[in-house]
Amino acid sequence: MAERKNLVEFENGFVGVVHATGMDIPVKKEVVEPYDMTFGALASCFYSTFLNFVQKENLNVQKAKIMVRGDKRETVPTTLSWVNLDIELVSDETYEDLEQCVLQASETCSMYQMISHVAKMSWSLTVHK
Repeated sequence: MAERKNLVEFENGFVGVVHATGMDIPVKKEVVEPYDMTFGALASCFYSTFLNFVQKENLNVQKAKIMVRGDKRETVPTTLSWVNLDIELVSDETYEDLEQCVLQASETCSMYQMISHVAKMSWSLTVHK
């Protein structure tokens, strides 16, 4: 992958904007905070990686929801202590086939693996027809 970069600007305290590719994302307490972006990035990266395995296996997923939950340590450095992805899929594929793709994604998703160096990672899967 080529170099990635985003400009992030702040003014008047913790009021900022992430200038991402194609859109600006506001950063502000009680609007979008750093861990909101971290969890969003994790879910997006995980799902993109998962879809690569789904496509390789010629499987189909109509819809997905990923609830990312985690707990931040209170001791410095205040990294995450654990993170869980509750994955809900709508698909006619078998649970076992989709579970295998989720497992492969958990082993190869760069964000999942990066966060796993500081937090205990887990996931759960529900498949709806």
